[in-house]
Amino acid sequence: MKASRIVLNFFKGSNPLRGLNPFRGLILIGLIAIFAYGCAAAKEKKPSIEEKAVDASMRGSEAFANRDYAAALVRFEIALQLDRSVDNRQGELIDLINIARVYTALADYKNAVDRIEKAITLARSLNDNRKLVEAYATYSKVRWMAGDSQAALMEINKAILIDAKDGVKSGGLLNLKAELLIDSGTVEKAETFQRVEPLQGAEELLFTALSLNKRDDNAAETANSYRALARVSDLRKKWNDALAFYSKAYDIDKPAGDPVKITIDLMGMAKSNLALKRPDEAVFLFGRAYIVSANAGLTARTAESLDKLIITYKEMGNAEKADFYSRIRDAMSAEPLQGAEPLQGADNGSGGGKAK
Repeated sequence: MKASRIVLNFFKGSNPLRGLNPFRGLILIGLIAIFAYGCAAAKEKKPSIEEKAVDASMRGSEAFANRDYAAALVRFEIALQLDRSVDNRQGELIDLINIARVYTALADYKNAVDRIEKAITLARSLNDNRKLVEAYATYSKVRWMAGDSQAALMEINKAILIDAKDGVKSGGLLNLKAELLIDSGTVEKAETFQRVEPLQGAEELLFTALSLNKRDDNAAETANSYRALARVSDLRKKWNDALAFYSKAYDIDKPAGDPVKITIDLMGMAKSNLALKRPDEAVFLFGRAYIVSANAGLTARTAESLDKLIITYKEMGNAEKADFYSRIRDAMSAEPLQGAEPLQGADNGSGGGKAK
């Protein structure tokens, strides 16, 4: 009989302790009540710690979204410690992936690799294929940002193979693989590994990704597909196609408000217009890219947009405008970037988790 039932029945007259000395009975009831309270408190302890871990992770996600990577790292580390303290291995796995992403944004690839390799090991031990795919995708991005596209390609292939075995197709993963095929110079048909014309494998993969992302109503990855297709068109010097793809990406990115992606879209449209001999449209778009990137504190992208404005205005014979932007460029701080800017391609997460 449970302790709570014993106390309840005693006061209802159905006393299982009948025959005991009344005084001793009261003492025993008191001890049972204390024991029952202690058990309840012990049961509440684990959820409370897990809730704190979730809260810390959510705060880390907010800081990461605001590019406050130092604060994000602190919050995710707190979440990791809390999850480990109650042996919440699923939470620990998510925390390790998130911490790897922060270190990647900080360009600390050594620590990023350390955390994501631990995440991969843990995901395997838990037989969690969804998180294993996410970990491999994150590992691929770490390798990509560290400048090793071939190694990144190997990791994303592992993720895609697991998805294939599970009957899953992710447009986000296909976007990332296509970007890696472009950057690594790999000449292959992306899914069958047959030798094909340069860029053909990436282009075919991107159209598949685009279809999947539209099917899944994934706006961010749909924009990534369009942006990557624009890159392919750029490399083929098909400027009208590039302009159309960048414009479609911009139409999605602008409402979402990500300044990095908006800047990339605007710069892409501007360069396409410039190649199409439309300098007036180009400087207008370069100017908008400058405003967006400067307001967001994106130093490298601000500098690039200013350089393009200066060069284009000089070519147009507008010395006054060129001089105006030159003075702004000269006044810019020469301090290095605080951490790496986000990637052009796939988003930080491939799905799920407390933070992306």
